[in-house]
Amino acid sequence: TKLQPNKTMMPVVKANAYGLGSIQIAQHLSQLGAEFFCVATLDEAIELRMHGIKEKILILSSIPPDAINKAIQHRVAVTVPSRAWLEAATAEIDEDNEKTLWLHIKVDTGMNRLGVKDIEAYHDIINFIHAHENLVFEGAFSHFHSADEDNDSAHLQYERFEEIIESTEHPTYIHMQNS
Repeated sequence: TKLQPNKTMMPVVKANAYGLGSIQIAQHLSQLGAEFFCVATLDEAIELRMHGIKEKILILSSIPPDAINKAIQHRVAVTVPSRAWLEAATAEIDEDNEKTLWLHIKVDTGMNRLGVKDIEAYHDIINFIHAHENLVFEGAFSHFHSADEDNDSAHLQYERFEEIIESTEHPTYIHMQNS
């Protein structure tokens, strides 16, 4: 946030922080003021929580819908790859749940793995989220497939992402990255 006002750094500490030790890296970055971490799996998120990381955590991949209550219990934001996934996950939420579930919609801009591919699907998910009391549309993101190799491809991906994001309300976090 010092480099860019009104921006949040979201360090990715997945895969044991690429072999450097996710717990130690997250703890150190937390002491330096990091406010939000990203991981690949629910187990990685829970491990950070069990070692005292209180900051926000986002799971960048989708989790099994039947694991949604664990994500809620550990106050972890999850990735929404599709409306079907969101419906299945919402159906699994405990009836007596009163806790918030933070959601980040994954936009597929060229990886051809997970995520919504068009404006209509993006809006459909946002409308579904707004129709459910404890769901929060916290973020939207995409993933460059090879930003360091092909600038034209990265620009096309960014433009596609921007077109979808600019089509409606903005969530708190809008992010795009690659490894």
